[in-house]
Parts: sequence; structure tokens; C-alpha cells
Amino acid sequence: MDSQPIDLASRACEMLGVVITAGTHCDLRKVCDDQWNEAGDVGYSYAHRGEAGILEALEIVRQDAIRRRTKGGPQKVLGRLYQWLQFNKNNKPHGPIQGVVREYILNHFPIEAGSQLFGEIVVEQRVHTVHSLARKTGDHPKTINRAVIAAGLCEGDPDRAQALAVFDLETGERLMSRVRNSIPVSALPGYLNCNRVKAQQLVHGGFIPRLVPENPNATGVLKQVAVEDADRFLAQFLGMAKNVKVASEGLMDLVSAAELSRWPVIDIIAAVLSGSLGRVEIVDPALKFKGVLVDPTEVREVLSRQGREGLVGPDEAGRISGLSRPALNSLTRIRRPSGRPWLTAHQMVNSKGAPVRLYSAQELKEFLDRHVSLRDYAAQHGISAKAMKQRLESCGIEPIADNHCLGRFYYERSVLNL
Repeated sequence: MDSQPIDLASRACEMLGVVITAGTHCDLRKVCDDQWNEAGDVGYSYAHRGEAGILEALEIVRQDAIRRRTKGGPQKVLGRLYQWLQFNKNNKPHGPIQGVVREYILNHFPIEAGSQLFGEIVVEQRVHTVHSLARKTGDHPKTINRAVIAAGLCEGDPDRAQALAVFDLETGERLMSRVRNSIPVSALPGYLNCNRVKAQQLVHGGFIPRLVPENPNATGVLKQVAVEDADRFLAQFLGMAKNVKVASEGLMDLVSAAELSRWPVIDIIAAVLSGSLGRVEIVDPALKFKGVLVDPTEVREVLSRQGREGLVGPDEAGRISGLSRPALNSLTRIRRPSGRPWLTAHQMVNSKGAPVRLYSAQELKEFLDRHVSLRDYAAQHGISAKAMKQRLESCGIEPIADNHCLGRFYYERSVLNL
């Protein structure tokens, strides 16, 4: 307020307040002096707190439009305030409020790049609604709506798109690209060259995740798997095998090795991916899954040792905890109240003499028992992660570490009274 002339500040307060007190599309010519005074007072109650106060007032107006199921863009929602800033025929300055409202609109409405907003060209679109994404990609709005809600990109009714609900542009487009380039689980056996049971185990075990895992809103196409995830698994799995012209003595396919070692194929896959097995070969990469060969003796020795010690490799640890490899490493540096790290990294040497890092499954379980992710906690309460984080911050509750450290925010269950 102090950075602008009094007349600009006064007008900004009146225009901000009038859409709250007299309605977004009131006839300004019929607003009497008393109503302008009231509007100025209300507008000042928000504007004197600077950007945060103005954003709060704008959100009040938008939420009211959402409750009324309003359809349309920023002019429909913000009414006279938008028109005042957008259609400036006499080129009078509006002051700092113009920049604040412009940023709010770009963050809450799908304004396309190249559009003119408050006298400036929009360089980059930031958000989508269900319908703006449908116009761009050609996907059915119902599919998009169910997908973005199931994926947690926004809140709402999975059976009815909400006109003003927005989500990050890049994330939304990326999600629908994965949906378009997906296949049903029933098609995985042919794609990977494995049997039906193994394909299902790979999906249920998280080696190849569904588009939207473990969500009641994930139906139909959303229960499929992205081709890129299937390709990533194949590339990683085959990449752990040494290409040879003739297989070494004693090596056999996974199913035969499982029968001889008496360890499930899915455990052998995890051991291959973790790097715990040193003797992994492939003669014909075209055979894909069935082309990978392992030593059943080594399988039995390595998996028995891991099972006895309760240690798991990074990939298995990631499936247990949902944490990436960098996040697992970060967890070894985060301390318990006792000062001991939550996770201890154990080093072992495989049959090639190469070091392999393993983690305690029990320590991972203890961490998960004591903590809950922001996303899971928000889902339990039926609100977005962003809204839940704001609610927790207002109560002075902070995560145990920055999300760049663990890839997501975690909170102590005891603090949340869970």
C-alpha cells in the first residue's frame, strides 16, 4: 500500500472490495456512495496485508464461483475487477494490484500462451482444466477427469468434471500421454514374453506400476500400464544381464532356476534388479523376459542370506517404502530421537566381487510405522496434498525433512495423533 499514490491504493481497495460486497457483475453505475465506502473498507481489510491478503480475497471470489458451479474464464469469475484491469481504454495506471491479480489468474485459469492479459502477452500457459486439456489432446473429458482425480492432481467428483478445477499443465499432459500409450495387463505376457501369472506378479509387486495404482477411481483404461513403464522394466532387467554367445555352465531360465533353487521367480527378479546376483546372462535379447539366465545355486545362496539377515536390495527397499534410491540414501542420514539413523546401509559383495548395498526391511517398516506421507495423510481426509500442507503449517506442524530429501513430505504419526 505504501509503494503507490493514495488514489491508486484507494481505487484498488474499492474494486477489490466491490466484487465481494456488491457482486462480481454488479452495475458499477448504480453503486451508491455508501456501497463504495463499504467496498473500500472490505478491500482495504485484505489489501493492507499485501499480496497474501489480495490472494485471499481473490480465492474467496473463486470459491464462491465454484459453489455456484460457474462456468467460464477469469472475466466470468472475477467480473468487474477483471474488466477494470483488462479493458483499460484510458491507459490509467492501476498500481501493484494488477500484477498480483495477473499472477493469480495465470495460476488458476488455463490462459493460453500468446493471449493478452492486462496489457502483456502470456508467455506460457501454466494450468489446465479438464476441458482445456480435452481440447488440446482430443481425449474424452470424462476420461481426463477420472484420471486427474485418481492421480491426485486435483479434487472433485470422478463422474462429473468441475469447470474451475485446475491442475499443473505439464503433469496433466504427461499423465494423459501415458494413458494414451498404455496397454492392459492382459497384453503384458505377449509384450514381455512371459506367462500370465508372471505378468500379474510384476504388476502387483510394483515392478511395472499401473497408470494409477491402488485407487478406487482407477477403472477401465486407468487400470492399464504405461508402455514406457513396461519398456523401462525390460531395459533395466535385461541391462543387468551380460550378453553372451553361449550361456555359461549351470545357468538356466528363471522358471527352471526357481524350481531348482526353491525361490519364487518374483524374488529372483528382485535379486537381479538389485544387483545381488553376479551370474546373470542373456544369449538372445529378442526373447526378452524368457532370455534372462541365472545360476540357481547363486540364487539360493544370495536369497537365503538376505532372508536370514532381513536385508533387501535398493529396488526391493523402494517397493517396500515407496522411496527412490537417493531418498533411501537420505534416510540413512536422518536420525531417530535416539540419534541412531532410521536406515542403515549394509555392504555385501556378490559373486563377481562387486559391492552391493542392502537395507534392513525391519528398519524400513519401523520408519513407515512411525511416519506418514503428506499425500497419504491428505487422501485419508479427502483433500489435496497442497491444502493439507497449508493446514498443517497453520498448526505449526512441519515435515521431518524437505521433500527434495525424501522425494515427498513425511510427518510423524505421533504429532498427527495417528
